[in-house]
Amino acid sequence: MRRQTRVRAIAGTALVFTLALGRSIGADALSRPIGADALGRPIGADALSRPQGADSVGQTPANPAPDPLAGVRALYASAAYEEALAGLDTVEGDPRQIDQYRALCLLALGRTAEAERALERIVSRTPAYVMDASEVSPRLIAVFHTVRQRVLPTAVRGLYAEAKQHYDAGRFEQAATGFTEVQALLADADMAGAEANDLKLLTDGFLTLANAAVADAKKKAEAEAATPEPPAAVPGTTGPRIYTEADTDVKAPVPIERELPPLVPPPGVSPAQTYRGVLELLIDEQGRVQFAAVRQPIAPFYDQILLDAAKHWTFHPATQYDRPVPYRLFMAINLKLRGGGPASR
Repeated sequence: MRRQTRVRAIAGTALVFTLALGRSIGADALSRPIGADALGRPIGADALSRPQGADSVGQTPANPAPDPLAGVRALYASAAYEEALAGLDTVEGDPRQIDQYRALCLLALGRTAEAERALERIVSRTPAYVMDASEVSPRLIAVFHTVRQRVLPTAVRGLYAEAKQHYDAGRFEQAATGFTEVQALLADADMAGAEANDLKLLTDGFLTLANAAVADAKKKAEAEAATPEPPAAVPGTTGPRIYTEADTDVKAPVPIERELPPLVPPPGVSPAQTYRGVLELLIDEQGRVQFAAVRQPIAPFYDQILLDAAKHWTFHPATQYDRPVPYRLFMAINLKLRGGGPASR
């Protein structure tokens, strides 16, 4: 009788383990010594004393960052929409996610106009925002697309205007980034019905110009980094030094042929009325330009043209007591557009 009772007790214990773990436990597990693994090998004392949830070296994994919308999600899932809306007023987090859940709750309450205003804020903040269909209802996805089709054209034109401001200010990298974003949005399905052919032509043109300006600036920076500083004296000269306007006993070079190339802004570039800069020239005893560098840029599309022309200029050389000497000349460049045409000095 006692043996039967013991067997029933063991069977009852096995049933408890089976119900708790959701899988059957064999007789070997019941007969395994406490502190042994599945093969009957003893488990170390450190494993038995390790805090619950700790890994093999006794470290507890870091807790993930709390979800600020967790409470709102729970209220929405339980159909407590008014309470969820009230909770959203105190939540700090991504404003797009907050407005997304606000729209969900408002739609559930039948307050469609308010839901659309929340969705409009999302599109205005981030025109390229896309909702995850696995997180929201199909109805919200449909309303969001309707709102986005209405708001996106205005948002895209705002982004274009911002990119154009960067371009006009010479911030070509920011302009290229902005025009690229506008270009992608113009190809968006929600822009299909918008009349935006003119905007697309402008965006494509300015993006090409901005990318070209970025490439030119990069080449110029590389060239300046590779350009050696002018020598202290021109090779082959008798003078030990190069003279400048600080030498009051030296007469400066006089130009013989020094024609500035015309400045013609490329298509699409908003021309300034005046272009100014500084050009450095190193002129030897024969009046030839041995070195030229733009020390204050005039315009990205003009600086290299000016340098190429300067190499062919000729001067009556500088003189010290009637003796030709090398001279470093800093030449101010001042170009003005005439009636929208090419600029001249």
